[in-house]
Amino acid sequence: MNGSISISRRLRALICLGLLISGSAADLSKDNAAADLSVREIERLYNEVLDSSINNFRQRMRSTKSNSSIDKQYFEMLDKATNESYYSTAYLIFSLIHDDWLKGRQSDEVLQQLLPEEKVSIRAFFSKARWELVKYFEATHTTNEKILQYVSRWQIETADSIIEAYMEFPSKLRETVPELQLMDYMAQGRIIIEAVARAFARA
Repeated sequence: MNGSISISRRLRALICLGLLISGSAADLSKDNAAADLSVREIERLYNEVLDSSINNFRQRMRSTKSNSSIDKQYFEMLDKATNESYYSTAYLIFSLIHDDWLKGRQSDEVLQQLLPEEKVSIRAFFSKARWELVKYFEATHTTNEKILQYVSRWQIETADSIIEAYMEFPSKLRETVPELQLMDYMAQGRIIIEAVARAFARA
């Protein structure tokens, strides 16, 4: 992992997908109380995974005195961030923690230790998110089999690919149920990519 400017191709692809989907969903009403409640609950569940993953990573790094290839500036950004910027920074750090795995390279020892616990928490997230979606569809007298099948699959998945599915979830939800738009988790990653692009353009 090269934390200073390296962003995984998966994160880049997710950011591009998010930009495309956001344009098509921008005109949808935000006044639906059921949608607002569902978004808040799903965000809370999603953020719990980010919090636990990053906190566990930092604790393991301290206890093992291992050198992280993630620049300290990202954790400093996280400690200073507030509200939505906090979780977009957390999402970026989560991506960097898993960058080697996402690129098909050997993960470091700390991540290998964390993966089993992470997969348990992510499966729990998908299970709880499915329940929130079911409640939303019942309240609005609608349904969407595509997203329900998606979360149903991942709530029982044991493969490492569940990490990638978790990262894709905000975009997948926005794509399949546009009225349920979670916060912009890719904001910080997009800012850094744009900054790097400007730096290369000036070079």
